[in-house]
Amino acid sequence: MIYSIHILRGLCAWMVVVHHFCYSYFDGISNPLPDSIQTLSFILGIGVDVFFVISGYVMSLLLEKHSQSPIPASQFLKRRLLRIIPGWWFYLGLFALLSLTIEGLPYTIEWSWQTLLQSALLLPHSNLNGSGFYPILYVGWSLTFELFFYGLIFLFIALSIKHLPFMIAMVLFSLAIIFPDQATLGHANFFFMEFLMGFVFRRKSEFVGALFLWSAFSIWVLYGQFEAARFTLASTIFVLAMNANITRESLLNRWLGSSGNYSYSIYLSHLIAIGLVHIALPPSEHTFKNIAAFCAVLLMTYLMSKLSFRWVEQSFQKWG
Repeated sequence: MIYSIHILRGLCAWMVVVHHFCYSYFDGISNPLPDSIQTLSFILGIGVDVFFVISGYVMSLLLEKHSQSPIPASQFLKRRLLRIIPGWWFYLGLFALLSLTIEGLPYTIEWSWQTLLQSALLLPHSNLNGSGFYPILYVGWSLTFELFFYGLIFLFIALSIKHLPFMIAMVLFSLAIIFPDQATLGHANFFFMEFLMGFVFRRKSEFVGALFLWSAFSIWVLYGQFEAARFTLASTIFVLAMNANITRESLLNRWLGSSGNYSYSIYLSHLIAIGLVHIALPPSEHTFKNIAAFCAVLLMTYLMSKLSFRWVEQSFQKWG
């Protein structure tokens, strides 16, 4: 089961890559992709939502271990920060440097030293390009949610709160359901429900199924059909993966397994790969050239993520 979820992590990373390629690569020009491909790429953006569910599930496992063998709050926070911050700072710095030295990237990059600092600290702020509440490297918006989730767990561990999983679940539930009009971290609060579902999927009971159905209905009422569909699809994909019996035997599974290792770096690096390929192989009306560009993005992203996983992520995780 754990390996299945690991593969799902890799698959979701590539789903996001395809999603952003179809939008960022053709940004500012008439998109030559058929409507069916554009619709599919839009749906593949659900990969981020599945990441949130996976994160909730992984933290649920960690808290189970904590209940049996408590870990200091400081150690928990140190490990989580070492998991997120080094890779984020590496790619954020690289992205900012490229924006200063290379023209023609397929997205508007506006930043100041203040927004660079806010981005580095993953503080919600309005992007200077007018696109909304995004850091300079805009995939970092999801890391703000991750950091909030980890900070919440850290706080409750530090305060020695009893019934830790239940109390964390109640906070996530309250933010999503009681405050639907508040974009607490710059984006819709319904994302907290995705962490919550991953959190409770560990508990196998009729209660979980009832909570899932009630949550989907509540999101539909409070946020809209699109948000309810994202939540439902992401949760369903996770449940299917959790119950799948996937082995390492096939080449595809081994490749997705390695992508699961590199998934965080894939998520952070692919926008840089799209930008560089956009300059080397500009969008064309010819399908073959666009396919070549897409393959180049996949290859560059994979190589960058493999190197940064080994040199950045693993190097800093040893300190934890």
